[in-house]
Amino acid sequence: MANAFQSEGYAQDQHGWYREPPDCVEALFRAIDFDGAVIWDPCCGTGNTLNVAKAAGYRTIGSDIVDRHAPHQFYRSNFLTATRWPSADKLSLVYNPPYNAPTGTTEGFIEQAFKLVPFDKMAVLVPQNFLFGQTRRDTIYSKTPPSHVLFLSKRPSMPPGTEVERLAATGDDFRGGKVDFAWLVFQAGGPYRTEAKWLDWRPAAPASPRRTRRGLTAARAAQ
Repeated sequence: MANAFQSEGYAQDQHGWYREPPDCVEALFRAIDFDGAVIWDPCCGTGNTLNVAKAAGYRTIGSDIVDRHAPHQFYRSNFLTATRWPSADKLSLVYNPPYNAPTGTTEGFIEQAFKLVPFDKMAVLVPQNFLFGQTRRDTIYSKTPPSHVLFLSKRPSMPPGTEVERLAATGDDFRGGKVDFAWLVFQAGGPYRTEAKWLDWRPAAPASPRRTRRGLTAARAAQ
């Protein structure tokens, strides 16, 4: 999701790989019942979204153009040129797509899903400005309106995956998010009259090694 993240001061990832905080995925699973479906993330990265789905009790499958060793059933695939999908009695897609990267666009992922996959539900994490635009209205919203638009009440920080690894290694804290996001939820059997909701979520404060060391030092001094 390239353009949406340059304002946070991070370099653009060549594959549009940005890691969403688990908290905003947990908020989705609290708001939407996927009713026992297998959860497929077609751009799964290291498996952030699938980790939350698995913790919520769902079977998970991931695919991506790059194998980043997600700890889930995985196969390597470019979703935009794919001709097959995971076999499941009930399949739902949950993903944070590339926004405007050389490897694809959010519009491309959504349109490909409608053409390729007989899904039960599909939840897509998008910047809120993705809700607007005449072209999107004509190609997506007027044809297959979402059943839900779930606005995140807090801006998530979503640095490139490589930055997350670097920040974790150095003990630096993530910068606060500067872009508003929402989940678009599409369901089979539409068209639907779209329902808007606001998700109240509180991301867990990351405990950096620096903070941890200061905390231990203070605790020992108090003893």
